[in-house]
Amino acid sequence: MKHYLTLVVAISAFHCAYAQEPALRETLFKEADEALGAAQAVDARLLSPNHFVDGAKAYLNAENDFERGRSLNRITGQLTSAIEAFTKAKEAAENASTGLAPLIQAREDAVTALAENFAVDLWNEAEELFRESARNLETGNAESATERAEKAESMYRDAELEGI
Repeated sequence: MKHYLTLVVAISAFHCAYAQEPALRETLFKEADEALGAAQAVDARLLSPNHFVDGAKAYLNAENDFERGRSLNRITGQLTSAIEAFTKAKEAAENASTGLAPLIQAREDAVTALAENFAVDLWNEAEELFRESARNLETGNAESATERAEKAESMYRDAELEGI
């Protein structure tokens, strides 16, 4: 009987906690939402893809765990991982925006010229080199990042001309 009463109390506490689900979710996810927003604000998805993806996976795992009513320790662990990854992504993206500035400008100019519609092959190849360059910079391989950035910049410029 004592175990039954303990179980009833535990289940009641669980339901009370999750009955306040929107407020609890907002409280639990607040810092992770802020870290995600900060990373998105500096275009970390593009400029720091590895860290951003790591953060997104941890965030989604936390959301799934929350929806399934899993332990708060498990959820907060996932959120901590997400915050750390989004913070790394933000920092890496800020560094990349300086280190890859000419490449980023060339890409923006190509976007303005609608190069992704008029020079599809060049655009796709430049995009792949851009991603490789960002990944290399993110992992500390600056030499390879610079090499790929220069090639991608040239391709974006060629694609821009075709788009005009």
